[in-house]
Amino acid sequence: MSIFISQLKPILHVASTGRLAALSLMRHCSGQELDKLYQKLVIDVRAHDPTVLESYEKFVNMTAKELSVEHVETWKPFRHIIRRALLASRFVHKDAREFYEFRTYFLMMEFKNLTGSTMDTFLEYIQRNLPEGVCMKATKTELARLPDHLNGKEASKAISSGA
Repeated sequence: MSIFISQLKPILHVASTGRLAALSLMRHCSGQELDKLYQKLVIDVRAHDPTVLESYEKFVNMTAKELSVEHVETWKPFRHIIRRALLASRFVHKDAREFYEFRTYFLMMEFKNLTGSTMDTFLEYIQRNLPEGVCMKATKTELARLPDHLNGKEASKAISSGA
């Protein structure tokens, strides 16, 4: 399947302007599969080192700026700490103990008004550049049309005909 440059211009326009342009793209590409629209994308990143998270946050923000993805907010939930006490000696000295801590730091980032192709590109790029020992979870909220039976005109016709 060949893609012409005239077909690419509306897609680039959607990435920069948001929902209204996305609707015009849907009308423009009537013969092709429509691009999904996403209301928001929430990225949850976890690591054991807060400086790694700060660096990764800068990277994600620069990537979002380059791809014209609208960054809404960033917040950092409180860290999670697990403490364990282990014996220092294997056999005899029960009073000598070593204490260990496992700290997990969190970073949440929210982006809004994305198209499917822009979001796929954005997620793939930031996932491929995820630092060592960092966990990421992405939560997407997709926009969809109301089904016909829930549409206002159809529902009012059904109510009036049934009464």
